[in-house]
Amino acid sequence: VLNDKYEVKGKYMLWLGSISYMFYLSHETISYILLTYLYIDSLIVWVILSVIVASILYIVRKRIKV
Repeated sequence: VLNDKYEVKGKYMLWLGSISYMFYLSHETISYILLTYLYIDSLIVWVILSVIVASILYIVRKRIKV
């Protein structure tokens, strides 16, 4: 908490913050696969798949405690 006035309490904001690093690591690979191999250029599909993969990677990383 930076200060009491700007405390973030939203469950979804905290979840998004926790997967943000995994999103950063996986988004470029996912977009490359979608565009190059699957010929899908939809931004919505890219965002949804990136969030799903980032969530899975976060859970796996949390369980193996790297």
